[in-house]
Amino acid sequence: MTVQMNQRILRWPETIKRVGLCRSQIHNLIADGRFPHQIKLSERASGFLEEEINDWINSRVKVSRGEL
Repeated sequence: MTVQMNQRILRWPETIKRVGLCRSQIHNLIADGRFPHQIKLSERASGFLEEEINDWINSRVKVSRGEL
């Protein structure tokens, strides 16, 4: 996957706010392969690609509406 230069990286607080789930639940979903993986930014920092988070949210909406 090639990341475009205008792609935003969301840190944990913003990701939690966007998806409405706590950090531990997100970790569980990542472990199950049902949530986008983190990007390691430094030794103690990580984040998520905004586009992947938006795609995940859109997929949840489609599932809840019976579109998938």
